[in-house]
Amino acid sequence: MGDRTSGCALERIIQALRESGRTDTSSAVLVVLSADDLKNSRHMPGVTYSEDQNGIWERRFGLRVTHRPTTLVVAPDGKVVWQYEGEIEVPALTEALSKSLVRGGRVKAALAPPTLRIGQPPPNFLFEYERGREITLRKVNGKEIVLVFWR
Repeated sequence: MGDRTSGCALERIIQALRESGRTDTSSAVLVVLSADDLKNSRHMPGVTYSEDQNGIWERRFGLRVTHRPTTLVVAPDGKVVWQYEGEIEVPALTEALSKSLVRGGRVKAALAPPTLRIGQPPPNFLFEYERGREITLRKVNGKEIVLVFWR
């Protein structure tokens, strides 16, 4: 859970993942930002972005965040196994990842329950509109678009 100044922290998180030496595990990086910060942030390939809607992510993980950015390591069962508030240091995160990542398996997607209702604006999310090119939904605000979802 970050803010508009935490873009360089992503590079440190990716570096810590590499340096953890855990090639026997799956991992995912999720960045949670306010609507304004999400709209203005620099996006990195391979990172998933989500809008923080009224603290829904904090509630999802049972947290009370007092300082941003906050970095979490979440186990496959959805429990927070490591938390750090403030600018992350690579050695500390590398050690946490080395100890906390679970061998094998897959990252289980656990999305926050939708609060969207008919007539409300959709949540902001990142999507690929052309091979290798991504944009957030809010950046096409005012333009006519069609979103198609399927299982």
